[in-house]
Amino acid sequence: METQSIWFESQNNFKFSSFEGKEEVDVAIIGGGITGVTAAYLLSQTGLRVKLLEAGRIGESNTGRSTGNLYSVVDKFFEELKSKYDEATILTILKSREEAINFIEKTIQTLNIDCDFKRVPWVRFSGTKEMDDPIQKEFVIAQELGLKVEWLEEGHEMLAPLQGRVGMKLDNQAQFNPYLYVAGVADILSHQGCGIHEGSRVNEIEKNEDSFTLTTDKGTLVTRHLIEATHTPIGISALQTVLGPYREYGIATQTTKRLSQDGIYWGHYQKGKVTSVRHYKDRLLVIGEPHKVGQGSSIERMGKLKNYAREYFGAEDISHEWGGQHYRPADLLPFIGQRLGSRSYVATGFATDGLTYGTVAALIIKDDILGIQNPYAEIYRSSRITPLKSAYKFIKENLNVVQQYAGDYLRHDSVKKLRADEGIVVNENGRRYAINKDQEGTLHVCSGICPHMGCIVHWNEGEHSWDCPCHGSRFDRLGNVIEGPALKSLGPVYESQELDIKRRQSEAQQ
Repeated sequence: METQSIWFESQNNFKFSSFEGKEEVDVAIIGGGITGVTAAYLLSQTGLRVKLLEAGRIGESNTGRSTGNLYSVVDKFFEELKSKYDEATILTILKSREEAINFIEKTIQTLNIDCDFKRVPWVRFSGTKEMDDPIQKEFVIAQELGLKVEWLEEGHEMLAPLQGRVGMKLDNQAQFNPYLYVAGVADILSHQGCGIHEGSRVNEIEKNEDSFTLTTDKGTLVTRHLIEATHTPIGISALQTVLGPYREYGIATQTTKRLSQDGIYWGHYQKGKVTSVRHYKDRLLVIGEPHKVGQGSSIERMGKLKNYAREYFGAEDISHEWGGQHYRPADLLPFIGQRLGSRSYVATGFATDGLTYGTVAALIIKDDILGIQNPYAEIYRSSRITPLKSAYKFIKENLNVVQQYAGDYLRHDSVKKLRADEGIVVNENGRRYAINKDQEGTLHVCSGICPHMGCIVHWNEGEHSWDCPCHGSRFDRLGNVIEGPALKSLGPVYESQELDIKRRQSEAQQ
């Protein structure tokens, strides 16, 4: 499938140069999504010298592959939050997210960015009888928290197109085009003298006594403060033991039916699963069907979204389909702030709430660099230890990593006949080779071992990438890094080995 997000229809309007040469700055930011660009905007306004380095294109990674929804609630049920946090903490979480949405709206107005921002309601509803009771409990808890929620009975006009049974509505949430917002802010910053660079992958980070040295293919950047706005910490980090990497999918389509009004609609048609639906201009967007990175079929999950759009809305054609990545924290809250004993900052574990939490993270980190006490810093502190809140998911996620690692190393797949856009990892003489064939019939061979921590990669048949099932690193069909935590590409193979693999593949085709 051609994975093209609907938000990128305006992508050619914004272009940024790559970083070259050697410079020194006060703050270096790795990552050009909503977290990194918002941090660059906030810090550059204070007079600090700021430089942002993005490996790909600004706003085109997971920010540009999100739903474009902004909401003060979180993607988990209130009941689950209450099992880990008291009411005061939950209210603080919601307040931090509400302030982030207000900040985005104000920034759009201040900078006059055209990104289709508008206030809309958020609706959570049941699609089957078994989910009626959980939704009713959510409504009661929301009322106890003081939220101004409205109960929607079966047959309500907002639920009818979705075949919803009962639901709850919270007004004054928001939607926008996240790519146009992030790229628009970055464009303004670049014209104001803030260094915004794309095509500038950081290959190495060296920690000095009072600074960091970042090395790219064409330059070296020395900085006093370092912000890793990279979705997950770069390289090996203890935080990766409390984060689960997941992929989720989205489609955009023209339909014969429409929702009764614009909004954020979360449908619960079965336990443990949510389907997000919204309109963007003349298209219907359907998002959902998550699975662990490298451990599920992207084609199968995308097919379920398409079937939903056809069944509920009479979808005529699918104009866009794409995948995005998120990291789920074991204790349900993101990790934001300073690494211990270092002027290095991380922002990770946003789950599917990255647009709002990314903004929260930028506001917290900006305050910390300036020596300002942020009221939300302690809740999201990156160095927190929460064994009681994290134990179950910590054990579950890390057991999954061990199972993937051990299971893949016990496999002994051999060269076989490959179809176009198919890939396989083979075991030849104790080595793992990742082999895939493109549409032209050309074979591409690289190492099958993820350079992050040595797990064996899996072929993603829908997105044509090599995905690590352990910590979520992804590589294109040639082995180049798409997203971390891996810093380096899949290792090359010797020419003689590659030729031997291709010879044996040729024999298998016959």
